[in-house]
Amino acid sequence: MSKEVVTTEDILRETLFGDKSYAKVLIAEIEGKPVGYALYFYNFSTFVGRPGLYIEDVFVSEEYRGQGIGTALFKYCAHVAEE
Repeated sequence: MSKEVVTTEDILRETLFGDKSYAKVLIAEIEGKPVGYALYFYNFSTFVGRPGLYIEDVFVSEEYRGQGIGTALFKYCAHVAEE
């Protein structure tokens, strides 16, 4: 799958963390070390006529899986969607 990736670190930095970000990234850390992330953005459903939140990616480093980090990332995204 990595062969399909065409973006660069600079593009991601600008589009996710720049002045005009297109998505939000939630980074999970343990003792200051990034161990996972969730990438999401807002959308609008013409079917239900309401805004929503689309989760594009969720990742947890293999050695930290099974500790509830992924669940916490999803719960936080759900909280953001309800706001």
